[in-house]
Parts: sequence; C-alpha cells; structure tokens
Amino acid sequence: MATSYPVDFPVAEGLEIVTIVRQGQVKAKLSTFSHRVWVLQGFAQKVGLGNPEDGSLGEPIPDMSLLTSQGVTDPVDVLEKVCEAHKAGVTAQFAVPWALLLKWALGELLKLAKDLGI
Repeated sequence: MATSYPVDFPVAEGLEIVTIVRQGQVKAKLSTFSHRVWVLQGFAQKVGLGNPEDGSLGEPIPDMSLLTSQGVTDPVDVLEKVCEAHKAGVTAQFAVPWALLLKWALGELLKLAKDLGI
C-alpha cells in the first residue's frame, strides 16, 4: 500500500523545523527533523508534481515568492513566515518558494547523514 501525501499544508511540521533549527538541535533531534522535512517534501511534491492517487497534475512550483522578493531569503525565516501565514488563513498572497525550502532542508539532512556516516 502506498503512503499518501499530506493533505493540508504542514504548518505544525514547518514550525517545528524552524524551532529545531533555531535552537541548534538539528543533530540532537535528527529523527524528528528528518521526519518533518519528509512531510514538508511530500506536500511540496503533491503540489508541484501532482498526486497519482487522485490523478491531479500539480501546479508549477515557483522559485521565488512575495517574501523573497522583499528581501526575506533565509530559508528558516521564509518557512516560518509561510507557516504563520497559512496558520492565519492567509494563503493567496504567498507563492511558497518550495525550491528554496527543499534545497535547504534536504541539504541539511545530507550534511548530517554524511557526518554520521549514513
């Protein structure tokens, strides 16, 4: 049986990623961090590439957003602002910069995996 993509924008998971990073706990909470990144990645894939379970085709994934065009380029800050906006019900103004967020998050995981010899 296939694992389904997340249905809703992963606000809680995104904010937990932000907290873990800002507390400098990525290595100490590696399993939690990696799981939350996996959920975020799954949602991004569903949005951008479509969902084979329901036949949706996906939407173009923008590289930049209103936030990044205003100078907010730190991936942790971008993730926090996008999650807070979604939590508040404000989604139409934000094109989520998935490429920026996933490149950063997956890069962090790869660095840690290399450090741990995984």
